[in-house]
Amino acid sequence: MSQAIIVQPASWTTASGRIPPVGASMHEPVRRQLRKILSSQPFVRSPRLSRFLTFIVEQKLAGEDHKLKEYMLGIEVFNRHDTFDPRIDSIVRVEARRLRVKLERYYETEGRDDSVVIIIHKGSYVPSFANRPDIERLQAGLDAPYQESNPRAFAFCAKGRLHLEAWTASSIRESIECFGQAIAEDPESAGAHAGLATAWALSAFAGTMPASDAFENARHSANAALQRHANSVEALSIEGVVNAFLDPDWSVADSRFRRALAINPSDCPARLWYGASALLTGHSNDARREALRVRNTAPTSLAGHLLSGLIRHLAGEKSEALEHYRLAVELYPNSWTAHLAMALLLATDEKPEEARASITRAAEIEPREPMVLAARAYVEGSAGRAEEARRALEQLREAAGQQHVAPLALAVAQAYAGDADEARQALEQARASRTPWLGLLPLFAALSEGPAEAEPAGPQMEEAAQAEAQHAESPEPETPSEN
Repeated sequence: MSQAIIVQPASWTTASGRIPPVGASMHEPVRRQLRKILSSQPFVRSPRLSRFLTFIVEQKLAGEDHKLKEYMLGIEVFNRHDTFDPRIDSIVRVEARRLRVKLERYYETEGRDDSVVIIIHKGSYVPSFANRPDIERLQAGLDAPYQESNPRAFAFCAKGRLHLEAWTASSIRESIECFGQAIAEDPESAGAHAGLATAWALSAFAGTMPASDAFENARHSANAALQRHANSVEALSIEGVVNAFLDPDWSVADSRFRRALAINPSDCPARLWYGASALLTGHSNDARREALRVRNTAPTSLAGHLLSGLIRHLAGEKSEALEHYRLAVELYPNSWTAHLAMALLLATDEKPEEARASITRAAEIEPREPMVLAARAYVEGSAGRAEEARRALEQLREAAGQQHVAPLALAVAQAYAGDADEARQALEQARASRTPWLGLLPLFAALSEGPAEAEPAGPQMEEAAQAEAQHAESPEPETPSEN
C-alpha cells in the first residue's frame, strides 16, 4: 500500500473525545474483510499476528478501542503475566510493526482490489477502517493544492514553509514574502494562497503586526485558496482561526474546523489550530480532545506538546504541564518557544531560579524576539528583581522602535516592571486589536489586578460551556459541504 495515510471516517469521532462503536452497518463488511485477510498465506502462517489483528479489530467494533494500550495487549494477546513491563519487554511494539508490514504487503498483493481497508497507524494500536473508493477520492483531493506546475512557484512555497517552522517574527515576515513571490509566479496556486493564509495567521500570534490586520489578511488569503481548491484543509482551518478571534464566533469557527477535519481527520496542523483556538476562547474540552489526538497521531510534535502543556498550565495542573514542557525541551533543545513556555510555568510555580535559567536559554536562541523580552520581564518581575525586569522592558521598548511589538507583550512587561498605568493602556490596545493571547491573562496576576477585568477573547465562559454541550455528542461532518 503506497500511501501511509488512511482516513478514519469523521462520523466515528465525537466532540467529547471518545470514539464510539463503529456503526452497525460497518460491522459485517469489516469482519468479512478480516476473515479474508486471516485466510491469506502470510497470516495463515502467523497465528500470533492473526490473533493480534482479530483482537484489536473486535475491540474497535465493540467501542472498546480506548483500552488498547501496550500493557493490556501484552497480557490479553501475548500471554504475559501481570508483572509485564512494556518498558523492558517490547513484544507488543515489535509485533505491531510486523503487523503493519504484513497488512501493507497484503493490500499491495492479494488485497489490492479489496474495497475495505484496515490499517494500524504508527504510534497507535487502534485500527482504522475505510472504503478504498473514499480513500482514493480523498487522497486525490488532499494532494491537489500542492501539485505545483510552476517550478519557481513551488520553490518559493517550499522556502515559505521552511521559514514558518522557526516561529520567529523575522521568519514569519520572510515566509510572507516567499508566498507572495510564489503567487506572483503562479496566481492560481492554491497551495501558495493557503500557505500565505497560515503565515498571516501566525503573524497575528507572533505580533509582527496588529492582530486584527493580520487576521483580515489571513481571511483574504484563505478565501483565495478556497476559490481555487474548495477542499483545502489548510485554508478551511485558517478560516476557523479567523472566525474564532476576529469575528469572534465560535459556532462558525467550530464548523470550519470540523469541515476541514472531515476532509482529512489525520491533518495535525488543522487539529493544532482547532485546539489552540478552542483553548484561547474558553473551550477547554475541545482543546483537550484535539491536543490528545495530535499527540496520538504525531507524538514528536513540538506544537502538540506545547499546546498540551498550556492546557494544563491554564487549568492549574502544573506537574502535568511540566511533563509536557520538559519533553518538548528534550525533543527540541534549540526551540526558543519550548524554553519560554517552561520559563512561564516555572515562574508561575514560584521557582525563580529555574525560570530564569529557562528564559536565559530562550534568549540565547532568540535574543531579539519580543516575546522572549516580555517573558524575561515577567520572570524577573515575578521574582522581585525589579531592576532586571525594567531592563527587559527597555529592551522591548527599543525593539518597538524598530518593529511592531504586540501590545499584550508590552502590557506584560510593563505590569511586571512596575508601570501599571502604561500596562493598562497597552492591555486595552491588545483587546482592541483582537490579539489571540487574551486567553492567557489568568496567568499574569499583575495584569488581572485592578478595577478593570479582562474581557474574554471569544464567547463568555458560560456561553462557551453551553456551546460545547450542544455539540458534545455530535460527530464531525462525514462529508464536507460546498464552500
